[in-house]
Amino acid sequence: MNPLVNISKITPPTLPKILPRPRLQNLLEKHKDKKLILILGQAAQGKTTLVASYVKTSKTLSAWITLEKEDSHPFPLFYSIVKSLQQVLKEIDFSHLLSLPLRPMEGRAEIPLFREWICSLFGLISSPIRIILDGLDRLSSNAPAFNFLQILVEDAPQNIHWVLLSREVPSPPLEFQHLRIGQEAFLLTDEELAFTSNEIGEFFRKIRGISFDAGQLRKIYSATEGWVGGLILLAESLDGFPEPRRGKFISDELPPRFERKVFQYFAKEIFSSQPERVQKFLIKSSMIDLIEPDFMRDFTGAEDAEEILQGLVRRNLFVHSIYAEEKKWLFHYHQLFRDFLKVRFKSAIKEEERQSLFLKAGHLCEKRGEIENALKYFLEAKAYAQAGSVIGQLGMNLLQSGRKEDLSQWILAFPEEFTHQLHKK
Repeated sequence: MNPLVNISKITPPTLPKILPRPRLQNLLEKHKDKKLILILGQAAQGKTTLVASYVKTSKTLSAWITLEKEDSHPFPLFYSIVKSLQQVLKEIDFSHLLSLPLRPMEGRAEIPLFREWICSLFGLISSPIRIILDGLDRLSSNAPAFNFLQILVEDAPQNIHWVLLSREVPSPPLEFQHLRIGQEAFLLTDEELAFTSNEIGEFFRKIRGISFDAGQLRKIYSATEGWVGGLILLAESLDGFPEPRRGKFISDELPPRFERKVFQYFAKEIFSSQPERVQKFLIKSSMIDLIEPDFMRDFTGAEDAEEILQGLVRRNLFVHSIYAEEKKWLFHYHQLFRDFLKVRFKSAIKEEERQSLFLKAGHLCEKRGEIENALKYFLEAKAYAQAGSVIGQLGMNLLQSGRKEDLSQWILAFPEEFTHQLHKK
């Protein structure tokens, strides 16, 4: 009996009122003839909306499959693809492919069988068609379907084009780097998906009927880093305000109502799904501006600090990596995600332990020669004696380099009794 496939699974989603994004639409159109387009974006970054809107205007036929955990096995995935193709290529009879067994017959190896299926399937299609797999991250990390997908992409003829959407870098054995080297694949990432300041202005003006000046837009961009989900949550927060108060809402500061919605989202969608040791690592690392794996190993005792951080980057969990020649891989959190983690830091760790952690960070920075960072952490720890010693080392250098104002700000952070002592030095 043929397995049933829900019609919603093989139908592009209905689009709400959305902002057209010609910048990204043009990118997709430019690379439409590539064998593979891979779209990697963090949660609520507008991946599905972008592709669904592109499909709606594209001249190339598109078959859509919204992936679910059950597609982790090759056979249900194959049936979903066949059903989706049948939905858009009604003149072709795919019925014989839908009667294939759910598992290979005894003694048959899977890989040759997959190739037979692929040959039978694509041999029926002569016109160009785009096959979209939305939600690759919903498959199990070690899903057998990744083997099948690799063969599907590799063995597909030139008229078959794949678009894969995922929150995270696909698991091996699905590998696409050689396709990029051969200019057969295009990768669209968070950086491109994020809204620019101009797009943020258009989003609020055209979709929400709200206008902001350039300064307010810069503040929104700084707070959200162009994250689509954050913009939607901010727009919902603004709905309860009369128009004259909306600008003030943004200008004064992005207030608690917006933060509550964002933090609830992070707690439910991101943080709660992490193992306890990763949660603890995230909370402690939130106090560090730019995260170095070696530093975090010494600071948290996690020998696999870089592995944890690279895993978070790979899964697009609001963590970004930078490669620096001297220090190699550095990491930083999306500002809103870091703000969420810092709130957790204050609520989950008692003040005495927080001060101890800041003190430890200060000593580690001092040992590494990062004197200004050491000063910052000593002040957070209220370790004024250590901070005063660092000011003694820094003071003359700051004055000679014309940073008198920076020095004054550091000194103002000390209690009054320590300030008098510092002025005497």
